[in-house]
Amino acid sequence: MAEDEADRLYEEGNDFYRRGMYQQALDACDKAFLAIDPNGYRASSVWWLRGMVLVDLGRHQEALESFNHNLAINSGNELAWASKADALLHLGRCKESVKNFDKYLAVIKDDAKAWMSRGEALSRINKHEEAQKSFLQAYKLDLSMIENVPEDKRVHSDVLTALVKSLPNVSPYLHLYNLVFPLEIRLRFFVKKRLQNKLGVNESEWWAMGVPEDTRDAC
Repeated sequence: MAEDEADRLYEEGNDFYRRGMYQQALDACDKAFLAIDPNGYRASSVWWLRGMVLVDLGRHQEALESFNHNLAINSGNELAWASKADALLHLGRCKESVKNFDKYLAVIKDDAKAWMSRGEALSRINKHEEAQKSFLQAYKLDLSMIENVPEDKRVHSDVLTALVKSLPNVSPYLHLYNLVFPLEIRLRFFVKKRLQNKLGVNESEWWAMGVPEDTRDAC
């Protein structure tokens, strides 16, 4: 049956995608559409996979079109809203990107990466206060997001200030400092001073807390 062939091609494409064989995955998706109605419900997952493949190929406009097809068939696919938002961000359509991130985050509230990308979109259209809130939410969910430093260091520093004020106990502070250590010296110095003030410790007490020895000279 044609539908069985479409399912086989979808699974084959998914396997190619997982193995990083993006062109073969794309070819499998396109062949699947020959076996089923591209506007039917069974095609929804194929459009989704096709969009993800195109993202990894750097073909964001085509990816956006695939995600739009997916959502036209299955508007309840929250992940497609996030992927569409990312594609729009890559295309520089930041206002539209924010709207799609909002739809996604209204349902999936704990996706730190999506909050981070939403903040980036907002910062690009100079909505810095809203961007700060998005970055802060991302950091609260996952401190490793601090490694994704926005180009606008002023916004980033303001967010760090808010984050330092919000953390409830000592252990996340050292984690925060260790994460920010590979970044520029000015940012490391800022974080260190904020953490010292927050914890009420002097220089010697700070190092006694267990900050790695090899970071001392950098600050």
